[in-house]
Amino acid sequence: KFENDLELVSNPALVWRVGDAEKAVDLRRIRRVFPGPFVNYLSRFLLAYDAGSRAYWRECSAEIPLVWDEKKVKRKRATQLAAFAASVEQGLGTYAEKCTTESGDLGSTPTLGVRQLLSLLKSRYGGAPDAPRQLALCFALLEPKLQPNDAIASLAAASENATVSSITVLDAGSLATSDPEAVGRLSAATLPPPALFPGRNSLGAKLAAPRLQPTGRVVGFRIGERGCGYDQKSPPDVSVARVAGQELATVGRARVAKDGSLEGVDVLAAPGALDFGAGVDELVIDVAPPRDNSECGAVASVVPILEYELAGVSILDGKFGYTTAQALDVQLPFYDKSIEILRAPRAEAAVANAGLGDDRPPPTAARWAPRDASSTSL
Repeated sequence: KFENDLELVSNPALVWRVGDAEKAVDLRRIRRVFPGPFVNYLSRFLLAYDAGSRAYWRECSAEIPLVWDEKKVKRKRATQLAAFAASVEQGLGTYAEKCTTESGDLGSTPTLGVRQLLSLLKSRYGGAPDAPRQLALCFALLEPKLQPNDAIASLAAASENATVSSITVLDAGSLATSDPEAVGRLSAATLPPPALFPGRNSLGAKLAAPRLQPTGRVVGFRIGERGCGYDQKSPPDVSVARVAGQELATVGRARVAKDGSLEGVDVLAAPGALDFGAGVDELVIDVAPPRDNSECGAVASVVPILEYELAGVSILDGKFGYTTAQALDVQLPFYDKSIEILRAPRAEAAVANAGLGDDRPPPTAARWAPRDASSTSL
């Protein structure tokens, strides 16, 4: 059954070479790293892209009598494909050895052989039509801990060469600040570099600063001017009105320091009572006056701490070299100390095909063996 297989693995034109049969790697070690679906996919990849494998496939087709019907042809080709896949599996032994121990467990460098194999395949076939995408799909069949994720993303990017097209806010978050100007001081948001150019941040998409918008809710108060002349036994009320001239409503009580100045505000109102909607920008906040502030002459004041949420992030330049296989979480630069993160916002970018990828049609096994032209299974 595997007579052709033995001829195949000794053929110097093929990418796979197996030496002394006595030195062959235990199949258990090979299968611990390279499962059946991977071997089958790689076998088909070689039949399409490797010159020696294509020659072998043509020779095998010559063994099939012209009088056979399609059913017999398919059965024979399936047997030949199984023999070819068996030789491919044996050829993976060199790489499996570098990933596993003699007992068949994963070793201290479980991805070493995988990366070397991918590097070899990429160097030999990476320039062929659709080959990068096919290799990415193939190596994605390995178990997650063995997948060279960065290399897979790079291969997919070489095929797609996509551009960042949109940004979606997954969670608007909750940010608090009493300094509205801090919202305008934010730096630009960032994205990971394109998978096609790993580590090259300068080639990544250019984003604007995050756009924040007030939710209309007040989450607390801070002291603006401390004032003086207050009595710790009779702390002043803090009241709020939506607009000037409207009746004030008590929402909190200030804390008085030993020197008679104000040092903080305790909120007494229920959270719903501090939701002012669009009128939050026109709030009037009043602090009950002290009996005597002649010592400092200053009037105490209280500033609201407003809640903001992420409204969006604009794309200035989507660049290229991205892939749908790449995680594109937007990095939001909330570094200003006057902004408190109550719940971190989250946003992610999506990419779109910019028409710059490799759209050449991939080769097929049928191209190299005309007897397979009517078959959809090989």
